[in-house]
Amino acid sequence: MEFHRYYNNDFRSDLTSFLSTIPDSSRYHHNLDTRSEVTIQLERLTSNHNHLNFLNKATRLNFAHALYWTILVDMVMYTHFRESYDAFRKLTNYPKLIGNCTHGCYHHYHPRNIYDEMEIKMSDEDINSSILATKALITSDIKTFLNSYMPELAISLFLERISDNLF
Repeated sequence: MEFHRYYNNDFRSDLTSFLSTIPDSSRYHHNLDTRSEVTIQLERLTSNHNHLNFLNKATRLNFAHALYWTILVDMVMYTHFRESYDAFRKLTNYPKLIGNCTHGCYHHYHPRNIYDEMEIKMSDEDINSSILATKALITSDIKTFLNSYMPELAISLFLERISDNLF
């Protein structure tokens, strides 16, 4: 399936399915009582936990790309546009990618780690090329979102920060 079809039609339901298989103690790792922030520990992406077994081989790469962009957009918003982050978070509630216990769970990880954890069998160069091939769609999606929900943000600056943090 082409990435744009997957991203626009199936990703949200696949993300919900994936998250629903993760125990609450991991999915809400830092806020089990309030459940105000969704977290994905790196190990939950591995075959050791079987949370992604519902994805077929062709869909796995598209899921990895879509999750990569979701985490990256959230990370860039938090890091570079902190004054707007609370409003963004209320609109999106995007998950955070964190490390594994005992100490890694206190650190946020770059979404490029998703591909290794999901055991995507491609070279780094091929993964990076395939990420870049999805960038135009995500850029369009970001522009639409920011224009609609956060028009006060400079789109060009946001996209520049995305490009600065790709890999």
